[in-house]
Amino acid sequence: SAWPKYSRRPGLIHKVFWLRHPLKIPAALGGAKTIGSPVSLACEFRGVGAFRGRFYVNGELRESFSLDFGNSRREEARTFPVFDAFQSGEDGLLAFRFENLGKSPVIEHQQAEPGTYLQITARVKIEAAEEAVTQLRRLAVDLKTGAALLNLLPVPPLLSRQTRPVSADYARLAASSRFQKLRGIFTKALFGLDLGPFSRDGRSAARDEIARFYERVKPVSAFAAERTVSVAGNAHIDLAWLWRWLETVEVTRATFDTVMNNMDEYPELVYLQSQAQTYRWMKDLYPEVFERIKQRVKDGRWEIVGGMWAEPDCNLIDGESFVRQILYGRRFFKLHFGRDITVGWNPDSFGYNWNMPQILTKSGFTSFVTQKISWNETNIFPHHLFWWEGPDGSRLLTYFPPTGYVGNLESSELVEGLSLFERNTGLKNSFILYGLGDHGGGPNRRMLDRARGLAEQKIFPKIEPTTAASYLGRFAPQTLKSLPVWKDELYLEYHRGTFTTQAATKNNNRKSEVLMANAEKMSSLAMLFAQPYRQADLGSAWEKVLFNQFHDILPGSSINPVYRDAAEQYQQVRRTAGGALNQSLEALAKRVDTAGGPEGRPLLVFNTLSWNRDGVVTVDLPRESTGGVRVVDDRGREVPSQVLPEERSLVFVARDVPAGGFRVFKVQSGKPAEGTASLRAAASSLENEYFALKVDPQSGDIVSLYDKVNKREVLPAGARANSLQLLEDIPEEYDAWNIGYTGRSWTIDKADSVELASSGPVKAVLRVKKSFLGLAKARREPGSDFPSSFFTQDIVLWNGLPRVDVEMSADWWEDHVLLKAAFPVGVKNTQAAYEIPYAYIYRPTGRATDWEKARYEVPALRWGDLSEDGYGVSLINENKYGYDIEGNVMRLTLLRSPLDPDPMADKGKHRFSYSLYPHPGTWREADTVRKGYEFNTPLLARFAEAHGGELPAAFSFFQADPSNIVLAAIKKAEDRESLVLRLYEAEGSPVDARLSFFRAPKEAYELDLMENRLKPIALDPKAMGLGLKFGKSEIKTIELVF
Repeated sequence: SAWPKYSRRPGLIHKVFWLRHPLKIPAALGGAKTIGSPVSLACEFRGVGAFRGRFYVNGELRESFSLDFGNSRREEARTFPVFDAFQSGEDGLLAFRFENLGKSPVIEHQQAEPGTYLQITARVKIEAAEEAVTQLRRLAVDLKTGAALLNLLPVPPLLSRQTRPVSADYARLAASSRFQKLRGIFTKALFGLDLGPFSRDGRSAARDEIARFYERVKPVSAFAAERTVSVAGNAHIDLAWLWRWLETVEVTRATFDTVMNNMDEYPELVYLQSQAQTYRWMKDLYPEVFERIKQRVKDGRWEIVGGMWAEPDCNLIDGESFVRQILYGRRFFKLHFGRDITVGWNPDSFGYNWNMPQILTKSGFTSFVTQKISWNETNIFPHHLFWWEGPDGSRLLTYFPPTGYVGNLESSELVEGLSLFERNTGLKNSFILYGLGDHGGGPNRRMLDRARGLAEQKIFPKIEPTTAASYLGRFAPQTLKSLPVWKDELYLEYHRGTFTTQAATKNNNRKSEVLMANAEKMSSLAMLFAQPYRQADLGSAWEKVLFNQFHDILPGSSINPVYRDAAEQYQQVRRTAGGALNQSLEALAKRVDTAGGPEGRPLLVFNTLSWNRDGVVTVDLPRESTGGVRVVDDRGREVPSQVLPEERSLVFVARDVPAGGFRVFKVQSGKPAEGTASLRAAASSLENEYFALKVDPQSGDIVSLYDKVNKREVLPAGARANSLQLLEDIPEEYDAWNIGYTGRSWTIDKADSVELASSGPVKAVLRVKKSFLGLAKARREPGSDFPSSFFTQDIVLWNGLPRVDVEMSADWWEDHVLLKAAFPVGVKNTQAAYEIPYAYIYRPTGRATDWEKARYEVPALRWGDLSEDGYGVSLINENKYGYDIEGNVMRLTLLRSPLDPDPMADKGKHRFSYSLYPHPGTWREADTVRKGYEFNTPLLARFAEAHGGELPAAFSFFQADPSNIVLAAIKKAEDRESLVLRLYEAEGSPVDARLSFFRAPKEAYELDLMENRLKPIALDPKAMGLGLKFGKSEIKTIELVF
């Protein structure tokens, strides 16, 4: 035949295609006659998209059918008739004709896409020979299993891709005399097996030959039976991805119904499921399903794992978001199921930050399960079972299932997984997950029937349905003591583009995290002044934030409508939390004496951070304001101010705003005093008391940044900073997820214009405009030289602030291009520091080893820093997450432009800011942690009426000292009328800390992260606060009872 061989390749590009295969049936099979027997073809289809099919036998149409897998990988089984009664010499030509209907569009008004695939597994069933064929198949499984367990086969594909170090225990086993003897027994029995009776009409002889073989290999059967494969069904449900969340609700209901129906038929089925959000949907919309789940949980056959509201991205959310994912999730499960969830579960996120061991253990988890690091494209992670140790020393038992989490209970899968696990750990009991996720329905009957069939195998490990908690809780103390320890993040060498894709959603996430922190802090303070705390409203807002932190929404790997849904939900968060914040600020403002002090309209400036700070204040000018205005502080001292005509706003730098408090300023009519301006500006240069900055008028890049205080140039000689670099980015697969550098790149070295946009006593701005003509547009419009993307970079120096801000807008219309801002600096170190949730991490700046080379793009929260002895530079962002610091070049990734699954990802207008913070000493000595918070958490300003009040014009409600202690959250306790405060040590230095509060509490307790009381804290009745001892990188939760 001239037809190409079917390869089960993943992609199908043809609209119509055929598959065919000749069929020859022997007169006898397995000792059974085949003449006169019905013959059929049992097929399992797996694919993406929709297909219309026809099945032919010898050119005769036997059946027409349709397959619709949707946009996710699903399975469907069908059986087709071939012969009603097979006749001797009757051959067959089997053929399928498929019409590829494509997959559903990912944005409205788009045609169905051709990005589909179809895989077919087929088996000819001859009814008369089924018993014999089953016997042969079982023999084949036993032969393969025995050979695999005794290392008599080449390393299978699963093992060859994921080969990890061999444990000492397994090495001793493989070298033992027993092992070698078993190999000899099995080999001798195998070569002595007579297969002749299987091809003749000799069923009895065939049966006898098999019995003799099994008698010879009894010791091998015993060896296999010493091993156990623990199994549990699961369905990985993506809350939104290639479909919107409303569709997921129905997928969840259908999956849960299928699982419970299968439980009725298969009493051995044990199932586990994560994500409180899925259960909430059932409780609210399908209460009958929810009640059935509760019964199965009570029966011990349905295990709740994960304990989080969603399975979030584990790199991009901040520390408090992590705590709330668990707090809201575990509370839901405790309330409705009476269960304390102890197994952490996040198998599909794109890397796991280093502080997760502390956060999970302090939330009540004893173990953690994932498999995603097996997707590494460069290095093989060395362990399957290990202690994961966080920066504070917390240890979490961590398990990587050897076969992923969507297994199907095939014999080869179970044996290969067990072999992989035993070689790596020396342990004889693996834990295997099976079941189809998303639209697949979880564990299906075919899988469960396979498991029943494998229980009848003569040479096979025991199969034990069990829960994850039971499996992970059974290891002997000596085993646990000897496990390896991993003291680092779980960095995924893949999917690095998720730190950047879908910039608007990432911005919404960061801004929502800040808003929720502000709203809760201010609401907690207002509660102490009898203002009702809007706990239900704030909880609802948190649930929306937590939902959109799901690991296919926040990372940017979903279809376009998902992001429209997310934008609507973030708008609801802003309304709810913003309303609570405004109410609380208003309630507090009424308690402040705003009538005293100098004349003018009172302006309250609130600081929600736990230290005194300076910061920029911007307020809209009143419409009736026509003349000049000036600002004075509560002591009547004039504060330099500046009117920004473009925004019709007033801007000034508020000095020394009390920690967790406020200061009253007054806005007066009249011309501001001249004073001594520290800001100086020219056509291509800016200067304040800290820096002298020069911009190249041709390129628009910074060519000199002189640190006046430390008397040194920040940039290397001849370097250009704040340059825009564009890199062609065409991943081989997973377009939105992966970065695929082709080696082609461009640096915009010619500015369209450089001009002095603003100059005054507070803010000086050099405006640089640039543009770029990308390859995609150049190909579409070869005669056009009009740019495809446009950039405006406002380079800003402030009066009295030691940093250089860049306020950037972009009109971005590229395809497969990645945009970075680059800062070469005159600092070198082998390591750079980055902020992660409630902690920091050092990563290498060199690229000498494969492990270092693989970390060419890394995630961080608010900042990355490169410091050497005596000096350093921090690069701070307000809504970006992708960094790379190589050698002495610091780069922040600003935008990407993938096409799949959302062809409009990031296209359009963007506004964002980042800041360069040169400093003496290291990032610790320079308080970079605080600077990152300040850049992300602006001071809150609101005009007030002049009135009396019991609070003075400058006041602190709360404060945390020393500088390495951050008070990150204050909230009402979930179940008590008290306040909960979250603090952490941010610099890796144990310290005696002081928490000051404006009102003395009656009682104080240390809590775990779930707000369970651990121990009381002694109070000094003469002090307005309490002392706390912090270990390295420790998170503490404190309860204050008033």
